[in-house]
Parts: sequence; structure tokens; C-alpha cells
Amino acid sequence: MKKWLKILIFIFALNLLAVSGVFITYFAVTATARLYPDKLLSSERAVEYYDKDGKLFGVSSKGVEIVKTEDVNPYTLNAFVAIEDKRFYEHDGVDVRAFFRAFFNNLKSFSFKEGGSTISQQLIKNTHLTNEKTLKRKMLEIKLAKELEKKYSKDEILEKYINTIYFGNGCYGISDACEFYFDKSPKDLSVNESAILAAIVRSPSVYSQKNNEEKCFERKNLVLKAMLEQKYITRDQYDAAIIEKVNLNVKYEIKGKNFKYYLSQEVENIIKNYPYSHKKLKVYTSFDPKLQEIIENNLFSDGISCDKTVAALDKDGLVLAYFSTVGEMERRLGSVIKPVLIYAPAIETGSVYACTKIKDEQTSIDGYTVTNFSDKYYGDVSVRFSLAKSLNSCAVKIFNGTGIKRCLDYAEKCGLNVSDEDANLSSALGNTLQGSTLLSTANAYRTFINEGNYGKYCFINLIIDENGKTVYKKSDVKSKVFSNATAEIMNDMLESVVKEGTAKALYSDIPLCAKTGTVGNENGNTDAYTMSYNPEIVLGVWYGNDDSAYMPNSVTGGNAPCKLSARIWKEYYSGKTAPDFKANTDSIKVFIDKEEYENGRIVLADENTPRRYTVKEIFKKTDLDKLRSTENYSPRVKSKSISSDKTGIILRLCLTKYADALIYRESNGKKTLIFDTYNNAIKNSAEIVVKDSDIENGKTYQYSVIPYRRLNDDIIYGEEVFFKKLKVEKQVPDFWWDI
Repeated sequence: MKKWLKILIFIFALNLLAVSGVFITYFAVTATARLYPDKLLSSERAVEYYDKDGKLFGVSSKGVEIVKTEDVNPYTLNAFVAIEDKRFYEHDGVDVRAFFRAFFNNLKSFSFKEGGSTISQQLIKNTHLTNEKTLKRKMLEIKLAKELEKKYSKDEILEKYINTIYFGNGCYGISDACEFYFDKSPKDLSVNESAILAAIVRSPSVYSQKNNEEKCFERKNLVLKAMLEQKYITRDQYDAAIIEKVNLNVKYEIKGKNFKYYLSQEVENIIKNYPYSHKKLKVYTSFDPKLQEIIENNLFSDGISCDKTVAALDKDGLVLAYFSTVGEMERRLGSVIKPVLIYAPAIETGSVYACTKIKDEQTSIDGYTVTNFSDKYYGDVSVRFSLAKSLNSCAVKIFNGTGIKRCLDYAEKCGLNVSDEDANLSSALGNTLQGSTLLSTANAYRTFINEGNYGKYCFINLIIDENGKTVYKKSDVKSKVFSNATAEIMNDMLESVVKEGTAKALYSDIPLCAKTGTVGNENGNTDAYTMSYNPEIVLGVWYGNDDSAYMPNSVTGGNAPCKLSARIWKEYYSGKTAPDFKANTDSIKVFIDKEEYENGRIVLADENTPRRYTVKEIFKKTDLDKLRSTENYSPRVKSKSISSDKTGIILRLCLTKYADALIYRESNGKKTLIFDTYNNAIKNSAEIVVKDSDIENGKTYQYSVIPYRRLNDDIIYGEEVFFKKLKVEKQVPDFWWDI
């Protein structure tokens, strides 16, 4: 018995020591903690926006309108109490039951998953402390919450809470939230609207109706259930609220969304995890006010009635300007997808060269039939030409030849929204399952001016707080998708789309690459695109309707969007020099043999080939060795031999293809032309055999050959080749009749 008593005393002493340690720590940590009444209401918050030149172009600064509890619908106040702190009117700042429940749950999960914070504690945390989940912060929170309860009444605490809490979308306080979400004053909120606001504050980015309606309503119903259980509403009110439809504020649902709208959304997304940490933020962007103004001034000048979106990104992926009548939507891309999905992967993998010949014709592959626009076909064309004219037949052949899955992998690496379900031939024409946004598509094209590297786009480069601390910095992480050579070749090919293809409306003295695309059928077109870029800017333009209603068939990618793009480029570079693409580093433009090319072979022309018998094209430097050939325009002797018999001296030689030869004999310092293969059928044989019988016994002869090639009015001469000297001794009789 004494043994057990000693054990119990020992355990009690240990617990007492532990509790004493906690209390000692608590008092030590909180000894200097002070409640500051002026911090309990956030009187003003500001966000300053700076453009690409570091100039201030906008300030979001508003004081929090203080709303008295008597000016708030009681249901609204009760909703917060019911879901956030049901014993609010009973505790002294700390709900002991809730605290220990959270404490033991956290022990079981080895985390700080639950906080057990009361409304008083939340108010203290939001106004006096940080969001860090540490024991020290929790002790300070408890100490100051108790001080708060001593100084203020429950109604005063609740009033400060609803005027301070963050509701997402830059809304601090109940008044701002009511106006933003419902366009109402706090006293006019319904039971359902009250429950929605109480639901949002747990995590605005998760439970906001505009972000996730399903999760918002799930938590709203949880709030309503708590209100019912705590008798703040009746069963009839609960049943009515559960099925009632709640509409968001029409001010939020405005159609026009420009650069500043998306900029504020990105700020919201960045600070969502610590909305109370900063009262003033400086946001640095690449916003180009001039470009934004040009876009907005031209967007509706063509008189075409449909929805439109224009996006411009710089080389680093920062958005320069943006305007949309409908906001970012995922749409099918049509032929705009071809450079990223088909042509770049084909060039990268070596499936084709820019000049590879491909037959443009109505095509059926594995039961899938593809036709060109207007059923027009060109026969044998180059890959470059097929891209410039956006020939569907050729695109599908290249897509299939390169490998559908392989091409989809490249497109996905460039940020386009493709999946395994798109592993079919129709994806070559932009008929992917989900489609992609205009910004994502423009960003995919940005890969071509970044040496084949892909990185995410964003609106913000840097955010600094009021203390000069960096809150956010744009990531410069890039991934290599295409080689530098492939990117250079794609730029060169997409310049041809402007010079001689579907984007000719863009042709001017401004160096541009472009691709157009149209989605539609005989009833009309639903989407029309022009993607264009130079070395520093990518510009995307989309025409369509958010409900996919048809536009006239006259609205195609090469028409209205292309003309709008042209106006934007022209005005933007008015009075200044537009940049040109830099000299190639990993690719090279070379001449290929035109005659060989027309016969289906890609062979490098040599230095002697007249330019009119060549075709200039761009290749990867690493591919040049594959294109060299011994059968070129330069004539030369491939092999030779000399011998003699009783009838004369015999010369044997082989020439390169299409070559002829002048054969000379030299003796006693005299050089004589003895044979020209051009006028003799013998030249067509594999080996040319020439016999010289006009010789004298005892003399030494030197023979030489000058190969040449006739090209209409041109004659190209090769290097003269000499046979070994040969002396005739008693092998040839003086008189031929003695033989």
C-alpha cells in the first residue's frame, strides 16, 4: 500500500511540476504583452500598384466603415456566434472546453490542425499577432483575449470583430462584404446571406461563393444547422433557407474585366493565407498603360458584335495589358494550337524539316477523314507552306507521323490544357476536350521567344510590405521544352504565316510571327483567334461569345482578330523602332539543291550552284551533315585511269551526276582538246572510255580532264585533273594497216 501511495505521490508531483512549468512559461512569455485599443479596428488598408516603369498607376485604399451592432441584422450576428463561438456569451475570452478539445485532437494528429479560438481570441490574433501556429502565439492570444474581455462588453467585442474580419476579395469588415457580395447594407441581409458571410470567414479562398459555390453552400448549411440547434432560427426558417437561391452582387458579375481586375485577384490569391499581416503593400508589375489604352480604344472599333479578349505578355511572362468582355474562359483553339501541338514537336523530334514535302490532299487515317478549308488542296507542298496556309490535311499527317501522344506531351509542357482523352487525330485541329484560356495559349507561344523554355505567366513581379520586406517575388523557374534551334525554326516558319499565309493582314514593316485559328462549321464560327509576337511581346486576340453562339462565317482568325492585332501593333510601335529577331545561334539558313528537291530529296547545294537552282531554307546546324551529298552541282572527276594497247591510249573516268568533261592531250608543250563528252552519248554511261589513237611512237603524253556542267546559259567548271604521263614505246606501229 505504501508503495502505491509513493507512486501516486510521484505522479502527482510530476503533473504539478508540469503544470507549474506551463504557468511559469505562460507568465514569462506574456509578461510584456499589452492590449492596444487603437489596433482593434483596422482603420485603413492600402495597396499601391506600380507599372513597368516603376510609376504608380493605381491605389486601392479604403477606410473600414465602422458599423454598430444595432445596425446589423441580428441573424447576421447570431450566425457568427453560432458557427465561430457558440459559448461566446458565457466564457471570459477563452472557451476552456473548446481549447482542451482542440489540444487533445492536435496531440492525436501531431499538428496544430484545430485552434479552439473564441471570437475574442480571433480578434486579438487578427489585430495584434501573426498567423504562426506556435505555443507562444497561443499564450499571447489567451492573455490578450482575457484583457479584452475585462475592458469591453460582449457587444463591443462582437462589433469590433465584424468590423475587422476578412471576407476575401479585399473586403475587410461587414459593411464592405455586404456591398461586394450582395449589394446590401448589413441590416438588410437575409438569414441565408448572413449564413454565407459567416461561412466565408473560415477560409475566404475556399468558401467564397464565387470561388467554389458547392463548398460555400455546404458550409452555409452547416452554419444554418448550428443556428437552428442554438435556437437562433426556427425550423421553418431553416427549411426555407436551405432551399433558397442566393445571388451574388451584380457588381461582381460585370462582364468587362481588364488588367486591374485580374491584378487584384492575383494579389488576393497571394495574401489569402495572411490577410491581416499587412496594412500597406507595394505591388510591382509590368503593366503597360500605353498598350492597355491602345487595346481598349481599338477593341470595339470594327463594329463586330461579339465578345472579345485581348492579352499581351512580355518575354518574361508578365502580363503587360489585358481586357476581356467575358473574362478568362477555356475555349477550343482551332488551328492556333498547331504550332505548339504539331509543328514544333515534329521539328524537335526530327520528323520533318521546314522544307519537307508533304502531299496536301483529302486524307483518311484509321477512319478519320480530314478536309481543308473550302476543300482546296495544293498537292505536294512544304511543311512551311502547310503551316502558312493552315492546311488541315498536312497537319493531321504530321501529327500522326510524329506520334499523337508525343505531341500531346509537348503541348502539356507548354501549359495547354490537354489530356489522355485528347489522344485522337481531331486534336490536331484544336478540338481538344477542355480547350485553353487565351492567356495560357499566349504563354505557350512565349516559349518560342525564350529559346524553347516554358515558364508560368503572372500579373505581378514583386510585392513589398510597409516595412520593405518582400512578400512575394515572381518565380523564374523555367523548364526546357524545345531546343533553341527548334524555337528559331518555328519563329522563321511563323514569319511566313505573316508574309504569305493566313495572317497577311499583319504584314508591315514590323517584324512579326503569327498564327490564326477558327472554330466553327457551315452554320457559323464560334471562335476566331490571332496569336502574334515579336522578340519582346506576345499578343493574343480572341473573338467569340461566352454562350458559344455563332458569329458570321466572315469572322475568321485571319480577318477581324488579325486586323485588330495589326492596329494594336502599328499604334504601339508608332514613332519607335520595332525589334527584329536576333541572328540564329543553333539554326542556320542554307541553300539546298532545287533540282534534287523537286525530285524529292533534300540535299545541300554547293558553292558553285547558281542561286536560281537553289532553295533557301532553315535547318538545325546539327542536321547539316545528314544533308551533304557527293552528287551535287559542282562537277568533278570521281575516278580515273590510263592504259594503252596496240591501237592507242585508253582513258577511263567516272564523273559526278550531270557532269560532262573536256579531255586534253599535251605533248611537246602543245595542249589539244581531243574530246568533249557533251556531244557524245557515252557521257550517260557509268564509266566514260576514250581512246586516243592519234599518237606517235616514242613520244610522251600528258592527259587532263576538266569536268563541267551546263545549266541553261551557265557553264560551271570543276577542277582540272591530270592523268599520269605515258610514253609510247614500240607498242603502236607506224602504219595502221600493219596491224
